[in-house]
Parts: sequence; C-alpha cells; structure tokens
Amino acid sequence: MARAIIVQFVKDHRNTTFEKLKEIFPDTIVPTYGVFAELSVAKKRSAEKQRYFIKPEQVIKLKDKTITVTNQWTSVYIAKFLIEAKKHGYRATSA
Repeated sequence: MARAIIVQFVKDHRNTTFEKLKEIFPDTIVPTYGVFAELSVAKKRSAEKQRYFIKPEQVIKLKDKTITVTNQWTSVYIAKFLIEAKKHGYRATSA
C-alpha cells in the first residue's frame, strides 16, 4: 500500500527529488528503516534479511536517485504514513 502511494506520488510529481520526498514522507514514520532508502543502502540493509522491496520491478526512479520502499510496516507505521499521504491528497482504499 505505501509503495503504491509513493509510486503514484512520483508519477504525479515527476521532478521529485530524494530530499523532497524525505520531507513529505520523513524517516520518523518508520524510525528504524525510513519509509524508503536509496537502492544501494537498502541492499546493504537487506543483506541478512530483506527489509525493502528491492526487486528490479519494485524500485522507484526519482529525478536524482533510485529508491526502494521498506517492507517493515506495522499498523502504527501504516497509520502514520496514511496521515502524511492524506495531507498530499493520497489515500488507500480497499478493493
């Protein structure tokens, strides 16, 4: 869900930079791993246990970097993320 919202945000805001996206979805939402990380960082953190969506089709290209979203979501983290997403006009719906 969070990955899908970030993908849509990046599609809607094609000039999004890494720093700008960090302002919108700060690391404090998922304190240990951040909402997303640069691909190289995510691969290092996932060496022993996968902590990010790092398959080639799951990475997200920003204006200045390639990122990937964490897969370490709890109900508390999702709630925090959805609050931030809603501030920017994005929401999750059930199918």
